[in-house]
Amino acid sequence: MNESLDAAQSELQVMEFFAAALQDQLLLGRLMEAMRTKDKAAIITMAVEGGYNFSQESLHQGLTKIFHLMTPIMQEQNLAVSEEID
Repeated sequence: MNESLDAAQSELQVMEFFAAALQDQLLLGRLMEAMRTKDKAAIITMAVEGGYNFSQESLHQGLTKIFHLMTPIMQEQNLAVSEEID
């Protein structure tokens, strides 16, 4: 039970870190560069600097969750743009 609670808290930390990055252009730029180069250590270092604490596994799970949340939104946006062009 404790392990699943810890995992959920770690995933929440990942989500909170990404939410904070969306509000800080400098952090967002650094994060996007680290994601582009797949530098997980740099991402975790940025998170620790911001007071967040999660493992590489939690980072992976959190990114997967974020991707699954964003995919339908991006698809809807792409559809709306294509309808505007038509």
